[in-house]
Amino acid sequence: MKRIFPLLCFILLCHNVSAADIPLWLRYPAISPDGKTIVFSYRGDLYKVPAAGGTAIQLTTDSTYECMPVWSADGKSVVFAGNRFGNFDLFIIPITGGSPKRLTWHSADEYPYDIKNEKAIFGAVRLDDPDNRQFPSDALQELYEVPVEGGPVTQLLTTPAEDAKLSPAGRYIVYHDRKGRENIWRKHQVSSIARDIWLYDNQTGKHKKITSFEGEDRSPVWNGEDNIYYLSEQGGSFNVFTTDIKRNVQQVTFFKDHPVRSLSISQNATLCFSYNGEIYQQQKNRKPVKVNIRITPLKSRDEISVPLSDISEMAVSPSGKELAFIIRGRIFTGSIDGKVNSSHFYGGSSATSVSYSPDGKQLLFAGFMNGKWGIFKSGPLEILSHAQITNEHDNYQPAYSPDGKEIAFIEDRTTLKIFNIASGKFRTILGPDQLTSRREHDQYFEWSPDGNWLLVKFNEKGAGNDEVGMISTSGKGELINLTQSGYSDTDPHWVMNGKMITWFTDRNGLHSYANSSTRQVDVYALEQPWNKKTRLTEYPSQLASSLISSNGETLYYLAKQGKNYDLWSCNLRTKATKLLLPLSIDETTMQWDKEKQFIYMVAEGKILRVDPVAAKKDTIEFKGTFPVKVREERKAMFDYIWNKTKQTFYTAGMHGVDWAALRVNYEKFLPHIDNNYDFAEMLNELLGELNVSHTGATYRDDRKDGDVTASLGVFYKGTAIKEIMKGSPLEGLVKPGDVIEAIDGEKIEPNKDFAAYLNRKAGKDIMLTVSGKQVKVKPISPAAEFDLIYERWVKRNEEEVSKRSHGTLGYVHLYRMNDNAYRHTYEEVLGKYPGRKGIVVDTRFNRGGDLASELIMFLSGKKVRDNTTDHFLVNSEPSFRWTKPSIVLACEANYSDGQCFVHDYQVLKMGKLVGMPVPGSCTWMTGQTLVDNTMHFSVPTVGVKDLQGKYLENVSTQPDIEVMNEFDKVAGGEDQQLQAAVRELIKDIK
Repeated sequence: MKRIFPLLCFILLCHNVSAADIPLWLRYPAISPDGKTIVFSYRGDLYKVPAAGGTAIQLTTDSTYECMPVWSADGKSVVFAGNRFGNFDLFIIPITGGSPKRLTWHSADEYPYDIKNEKAIFGAVRLDDPDNRQFPSDALQELYEVPVEGGPVTQLLTTPAEDAKLSPAGRYIVYHDRKGRENIWRKHQVSSIARDIWLYDNQTGKHKKITSFEGEDRSPVWNGEDNIYYLSEQGGSFNVFTTDIKRNVQQVTFFKDHPVRSLSISQNATLCFSYNGEIYQQQKNRKPVKVNIRITPLKSRDEISVPLSDISEMAVSPSGKELAFIIRGRIFTGSIDGKVNSSHFYGGSSATSVSYSPDGKQLLFAGFMNGKWGIFKSGPLEILSHAQITNEHDNYQPAYSPDGKEIAFIEDRTTLKIFNIASGKFRTILGPDQLTSRREHDQYFEWSPDGNWLLVKFNEKGAGNDEVGMISTSGKGELINLTQSGYSDTDPHWVMNGKMITWFTDRNGLHSYANSSTRQVDVYALEQPWNKKTRLTEYPSQLASSLISSNGETLYYLAKQGKNYDLWSCNLRTKATKLLLPLSIDETTMQWDKEKQFIYMVAEGKILRVDPVAAKKDTIEFKGTFPVKVREERKAMFDYIWNKTKQTFYTAGMHGVDWAALRVNYEKFLPHIDNNYDFAEMLNELLGELNVSHTGATYRDDRKDGDVTASLGVFYKGTAIKEIMKGSPLEGLVKPGDVIEAIDGEKIEPNKDFAAYLNRKAGKDIMLTVSGKQVKVKPISPAAEFDLIYERWVKRNEEEVSKRSHGTLGYVHLYRMNDNAYRHTYEEVLGKYPGRKGIVVDTRFNRGGDLASELIMFLSGKKVRDNTTDHFLVNSEPSFRWTKPSIVLACEANYSDGQCFVHDYQVLKMGKLVGMPVPGSCTWMTGQTLVDNTMHFSVPTVGVKDLQGKYLENVSTQPDIEVMNEFDKVAGGEDQQLQAAVRELIKDIK
């Protein structure tokens, strides 16, 4: 025993150390050329560890995020992506540590893939070659290189290539393609947008596809000059495969349940990759071995201080002297002079729908705790809150009855119930047959002043429009449709002590062509006995909220005339309407105090108090901070996303995944994540298991000091001007061939990225030295540059269609499915091309919206008669629709309503569809900002079925004529799909 005891102590000690020190969620591993060291990313920093395992040593210590390390050929340094300046740039650091050196300076995100010949190869959406005909999408990056010692950036490929590696002899570049903007962490998709492995021959300029699997193939690495390893879902989950250039494929790893990620290889063919948050290595002809890694625990920034600003909602106490408000899901009470009285804790993380009891003695709110929404109450000065309605259901949107004895609330999204506080009994008022929901907290109801009725917004099944109704609170009455308009009727309120209701309706206002876009509304009223509608507003506009004064004489409302909302008033007797108070705020909701003397609202994260009689406003601000435990908050956001996805997913069965098991697997990573980049990536891995479009999580870094690379509106060859875009700020000031020698007196040096000289100069006057002369110019923003490039792309297509058709065909491109897209199409087709015999409708790279039905209606016109004299044709009917032949272009990147449209076009046999198969993404998503408002997530909540009753999600639309735009042809200025569309449409018009 004396000999065994020390050994046992050692084993127990090792166990305790490993339990504390073994990290998870290790990402982006890269093995060194000699196979002895692995560099990886953990908690936003880079670490190195022996390939055999051991204690990892931290390489980078910056507070920002670093990832995607790539080794130099000599193994002495790594290049990585870091966001120290607001976006991801390339940096290089010695493997022994030290200060990283910045290599790239453009404000587009740049990610390294390889280092060859002392140059780092990387991907970015910078400024493409002007000859390229590729659509200028911010999701389709080009391939570049930059010297590792620093210097100018040179474009290698215009092709959207990712994870590119140069072959040992330098002849070939192997890469996986990217065809659109689908979530990169999505798993198991089998469609045309799935990535393929390609080989580019530097000698011939040709591209060759070397994988044929219809699903995902990605992340290739070279093993000699003629063989590659890569990741593929060909065997189920992502695993390592190998192939020679002749496409002889063999599976190498056989992991199940989760994907292999971040493949790298050493010179002796040792593979390295991550799997389910850990790192593995695999020597040739052996099985994978997990690399046991220890990291000395670092002090995690688990608690942050958040200022008492960015208020999301509020309520006014019955006394009018106190306010309850919510910041980042926490409830506070304070006086109207800006003094905080108390904060309220209920054990959860996200509170909403706060209100006061009629006597002002209780706060009522909904809170998310332990994966469920419950209803809680608290005294205004109490710190701890108490459960009021918590059970196996999700319960939220609580509202006290006027006498304070009952609470109306929503159960499980589509059931309206009333809870009697004294008896503890529930009664159902409306159920799923009468209420529909796409997101939580999206129902609307309001108690009548006498407590006998509830005013509700509802949707008649199959009608598609909102109506206003009322129903008895007894639980025994029938729902009464008060509006019966067929238009959209929303935002109903009781006024005049229950003798009248008001609501918004769009029956008179201008409508956007896109169903989900903006529309003008009026305020209407209905008085007892509820049989006569009265229009209260003098003219329709975009409205956000309305109130009526206590004497019933004046209507106050928030209306948008330009970009923001202002407060207007309307005398209900004389109809005199005026701008009462310029506010210039975003959409919000107004509420009276009990005496209807002051109007309160949340605007720009602060509380505004308005005296409408005096037309004055005050801002109520609360000073100080409060602590937020970010680890607990992330856990709550994780629980919320998991729960909401389960409850709102558009179809039963969660696409066949074990959602409960996935939760267990992914939540174990939470203690190892201390930043929102990793958090969003982990959430995407979880949501990606569903294999569905419109799904994912995003983190929006709210830094305000990041780089923005200005644009001069020109294409370059080095620092020489190759082409001047139409609309460029340099138009008329310089000519092609001129060389930019200095910017603001700073000479352009050969050892620095040219983008560095244009950072943070957008919208500012600068002085250029161009071929020896001084030129004053005001550079434009990256967004403005995109507009110029996009307009240039469209113009080239227009000219080619007109030229190839000898002026008989017109061309229009739709980038989105929204109101502006429809108006542009209408203007182009009926304004520019009314005399053309056919129209080419290009929807390639359409990002979606809600326009498919309107666009189908516009293009499907059939001529029925002419309005004419004996000598002059005035017009044909219908005059507001296209009645001639059309053809549609589509590709792998058509998304959402971009697929709905091409599906409908085919079903109605309106014309031919040309291009590539369009992945099945015709689905309605619901997006939401989380309690940490830098985090956002979305999931599809409503599906779309075809006439055979089959969901369109994951069902591709096949073109009538399949044409791929070959990469080398596109790079050389040729658009094969456009050419095919013109040829086919000419056949139809002859």
